Amino acid sequence: MSYLVSIVRPITKQEMLSAVAGDDDFEAVSETDDCIVRKWVGGEREEMFVLSQGTVQVTTPSEGAFNKMQELANKLAAEVIGEEEKYILPTGRPTRGGGEIRLGWPIVVIILILLLICRW
Repeated sequence: MSYLVSIVRPITKQEMLSAVAGDDDFEAVSETDDCIVRKWVGGEREEMFVLSQGTVQVTTPSEGAFNKMQELANKLAAEVIGEEEKYILPTGRPTRGGGEIRLGWPIVVIILILLLICRW
């Protein structure tokens, strides 16, 4: 099953070309008036970065390609989102409302011990 991840913001063809210029991890595949396809060869497999209608999309990106998407999004002052239109953190996990709560396991253990001691 495939999963579509996108870099969103109205991105122009010239912005995309400038963002990937000089990056040896990208190879030109095709280019038309309204679409640019670049092959990312910096990982274990080749993956296509497609700019169409102002959005860069990669289908089922590997971790390396996802990291490259984050890097490209930073250059373009854009955001990375998944199919459900949820923003994706650099860890690759979607969020709701732009943030997430992280409780480390030591905090959870301490809370459970306190609950047991207090016999709650």
